[in-house]
Amino acid sequence: MLTIEIRGIEAVCSKINFTPAKKERVRKALIDSGFLIEGRAKRRCPVDTGRLRASISTAWDGSGRPTLNNPVKESTDDDAVLPPQREHDDIAVVRVGTNVKYAPYIEGGWSKQAPSGFLTPAVLESKKDVVSLLSKAME
Repeated sequence: MLTIEIRGIEAVCSKINFTPAKKERVRKALIDSGFLIEGRAKRRCPVDTGRLRASISTAWDGSGRPTLNNPVKESTDDDAVLPPQREHDDIAVVRVGTNVKYAPYIEGGWSKQAPSGFLTPAVLESKKDVVSLLSKAME
């Protein structure tokens, strides 16, 4: 699973007056951003059987807490630890990824195959659109 963390978000959020309406707009913009990245990742994903492409999904928790039954979370013991709650995590936590165990090898390659990045390039390609969605939500 690819993890993207925005550093310094606490300082930014502490200076913003989050009205309930603004929180809802930002939450929707985050979820829309996840679906945007998901679509681009699916278009970039190499296909043999279609399992990997079909498994790419977007999940969110409006309470801000990633859940253990999150559909994009692998069910391994080392993934069973939840990150600590942060002050502004009540808006949303959005995850885009796959639970297919061979996905990291397709994404990053290995000794017998070159990388076929699909998720990382989708995130990078979506950066400007995500910023635009969030900027509009903050107005």
